[in-house]
Formats: sequence, C-alpha cells, structure tokens
Amino acid sequence: MSGPAVYRLDAKEVTVAKLQELVGGYFDVELAVCDETDCPGHDMAVNGDGKALGLNYNSEATRLYAKGRLSRGILLGPHAADEVVGDVVLVTGGRID
Repeated sequence: MSGPAVYRLDAKEVTVAKLQELVGGYFDVELAVCDETDCPGHDMAVNGDGKALGLNYNSEATRLYAKGRLSRGILLGPHAADEVVGDVVLVTGGRID
C-alpha cells in the first residue's frame, strides 16, 4: 500500500468540488514549489482537518511545502505544523480562486 498522493491539476481543471473530492473534505490552500522547471511556485490544496483526522504523513507534499516556504524566505520550525498529511492537489498554471 502506498502513502498519500500528490495529484497535479492544471488550474483550468480545478473546481471546489474536485479539490474536495481529491483531498477528502474541506481544504486549505498553501503555497508550494513543484519540481518541474516550468512551475516555480503553485498553490497546494490540503485537507483542512487532516491532522485532526489523523491522516498519514505525506513526505512528497511536505517537501514541496517546505521548498515553497524557503523560496519565500520563511524558515521552518521543528513543529508538526510544518508537516503535510493526507492527499493533496498541486495546482499548476494558475492560482486556486
């Protein structure tokens, strides 16, 4: 069994319903950096209740989130708040409105 997923959607494909379906509920929007050279920074939808629900740690999403924060000069602390849990959606080609 694999861990939580990082889905990638173009901003043109994004709807609130689609994001809720993929993350499994209400979502929060965080900034992230994706690894492809043509997408230096994008929005990432995460389950807003993921930690309270005990969703599994998402190592790939946490790495993208950390890179996004560091690229904007925001230092990460040693707190659980810096960890991303559950399935996430990385939105490319635009912002989540």
